[in-house]
Amino acid sequence: MNKVILIVFSLLLLINIQLVEACTCAQLNLDDYINGADLIFIGKVTKITKPLFTMSSSDPVKVSLDVTRAYKGSLGKDIEIETAKETASCGYSFEEEGEYLVYSIRENGIISTNLCSGTKDLSSADVDLSKLNTNFNDNNQLSPKNIDLSGVIVLGILILVVALLVIAELYVASWFKNKK
Repeated sequence: MNKVILIVFSLLLLINIQLVEACTCAQLNLDDYINGADLIFIGKVTKITKPLFTMSSSDPVKVSLDVTRAYKGSLGKDIEIETAKETASCGYSFEEEGEYLVYSIRENGIISTNLCSGTKDLSSADVDLSKLNTNFNDNNQLSPKNIDLSGVIVLGILILVVALLVIAELYVASWFKNKK
């Protein structure tokens, strides 16, 4: 009887292991994907280089792409990005010759993307492209209507205050000098 319970328990454990997925993504809206990415571009995969020896599903895969349109960030015509080898580790499954809208980050000189970044096959990116084409101009910059100028305004006010303090200091110094 104990052997039967052990076998049933073992089978249930194996079934549960197959149903578990390691990668779960937060449900983000399109603005979150755009704001969270350092680089956004359309690219066609030219080469996929998988590691010769793998230790885990998160080992990096290098994907080379020809950039056909850049929306955000500074990048050349050819780019190499990394993603995890398996979707279980949130790796994005690129296909050779496939075209993608890629949302990626640049960290320590490495450009990477993943299953949760918003990257998608170009054929299913109509909504994203509509928003990106509206918000970014052909020079890979935010359109003027979407620029947050609060930082520039604060910097301008700070420079003005410093300039006024310098002028006041010069005036006070010359006043004291004339008093003597």
